[in-house]
Amino acid sequence: MATANKKDKNECKIGNPPQPRGVERDEPTTMLGLASTSSKLKIPDLIEMLQLSASMVYKMVERNEIPHYRIGTAIRFDRAEIREWLKQYHRPAKSASIASAEKVLSCESTEPRA
Repeated sequence: MATANKKDKNECKIGNPPQPRGVERDEPTTMLGLASTSSKLKIPDLIEMLQLSASMVYKMVERNEIPHYRIGTAIRFDRAEIREWLKQYHRPAKSASIASAEKVLSCESTEPRA
């Protein structure tokens, strides 16, 4: 009977359900959206998004070269801030390169293939 009462107490708790050890819980959404899982990225998410190594991402965080949030030992990245930050690294093609590429592409499309 003691176990039934304990189970009933757990069912009434508000929040995340109990997770086994070693399983990370989803972050709750706050009113400010600072912990929203939809817009926040973890290190593995950023590694996949940017196609960088983990050590490179950690170095960039340590040097404050990339916008991030540190909550205790947890590091999070805002998806919109990362997109904005990436814009500074965009290098548009030179107009001569574009013209050259268009010429090559137009020649390839008109030449018969063997």
